[in-house]
Amino acid sequence: MAPEPVTIELMPEDIKAKPDSEKLNDLVDIAFSTHEQVSRQCRLLCGGDDPKKGLIHKVAMHDAILTWAFRGVSLVAIIGLVGKIWGKL
Repeated sequence: MAPEPVTIELMPEDIKAKPDSEKLNDLVDIAFSTHEQVSRQCRLLCGGDDPKKGLIHKVAMHDAILTWAFRGVSLVAIIGLVGKIWGKL
């Protein structure tokens, strides 16, 4: 169960008027909320326990596949061009 989002709509006057214990409680709520959000983003980007499930790995794999596909098409085009030129000689 996800924690409730913390609303950070405090004016300096409101903060000054609060007792220290409430200020500390607000800071702790903000810190834990931020930690949860950063952890969720890390699991999404890095994959958590399995790095192969992360978005970074998936993008890197697509990059590698597209690079090799481009190299293959380029090689075929160069071979075809050389073959055409060689055939005219």
